[in-house]
Amino acid sequence: MKGLKRLIDTSAGTLMASAVMQYIEAKGTIAPQVEGRIVAQKP
Repeated sequence: MKGLKRLIDTSAGTLMASAVMQYIEAKGTIAPQVEGRIVAQKP
């Protein structure tokens, strides 16, 4: 990736964790549930 043009300044980008925290603060409450989308498999 050397020499490629940066589209977003690395120091200006929003972290996903920050976006999630802002969403929860705006909503006030959330109701997380187990949805079964991620399944552990034995190797």
